[in-house]
Amino acid sequence: MAYPIHQHSDKIVVVGPAMGAIILAHNVSQYLSKKGFEAHGIFTEKDKDGNFVIKRGYDKFLEGAKILITEDILTTGGSAKKTADLIKKLGYGANIIAVGVLCNRGGVKAEDIGVSELFALVNINLESWEPGKCPLCAQGIPINQDVGKGKK
Repeated sequence: MAYPIHQHSDKIVVVGPAMGAIILAHNVSQYLSKKGFEAHGIFTEKDKDGNFVIKRGYDKFLEGAKILITEDILTTGGSAKKTADLIKKLGYGANIIAVGVLCNRGGVKAEDIGVSELFALVNINLESWEPGKCPLCAQGIPINQDVGKGKK
């Protein structure tokens, strides 16, 4: 398998959707910088209307760059897709080369996000249920709502 980042002269921008992938994007960009690439880590976040945006002028880093979108966990791929869609909309001659994730728990495929490559360190199928169909709830087993997205 050929990797899309192959020349040290490539400008690479690692983009992570807030909140879970901000630190990941930063650390991946730092790693690439130590390997001799010109690499920057930036992030997308939601505006007051829930749309994904890149604030503080960081979108200028996209100009002519190869883009690696990072994500911690993919369940539906929604945040990664919104990030990819935003980058495409902004233009800047940016080229999304791949999405790299720690864990793909939802069977998400590259085409679901609208990119050509998707790499995951771990692929695992973890079921999710609507509140009324949760087998743990039916058995009276409490859910810890204080961590993650437990309240949802």
